[in-house]
Amino acid sequence: MEQRTVASTNRTAWALLILRVAVGFLFTASAMLQLVHARGPVTLPRALGWGLLFLQGVCGLLVMLGVWMTAACLPLLALHGWPVAQALARGANPTVLRHELLTFCATLALMVGGGGKGALGRS
Repeated sequence: MEQRTVASTNRTAWALLILRVAVGFLFTASAMLQLVHARGPVTLPRALGWGLLFLQGVCGLLVMLGVWMTAACLPLLALHGWPVAQALARGANPTVLRHELLTFCATLALMVGGGGKGALGRS
């Protein structure tokens, strides 16, 4: 029975590593792509949007590395959870928000599960 628990723990650690790298890359790549193509005059609303994109990129990088997982996941959950909650409150069809709901749930799972195998920091 003990060997089965070790195998299960090892698979969980690998699953968290795969999920962590995928979700962190998704957030970082999305933010960097939007920042690279940002154009126009610098206004306060645009600067705030760029700041939030920068925060998303940094938090995504921290998630990929497995550093400060809870602190890195909280802003990502807020940045992506609030628009989803607003859309659902307005009566949006959840199937339209499937990508946003998937990234929200994956980020929540990482926050609860920690970094897993290869994480550079503590959960």
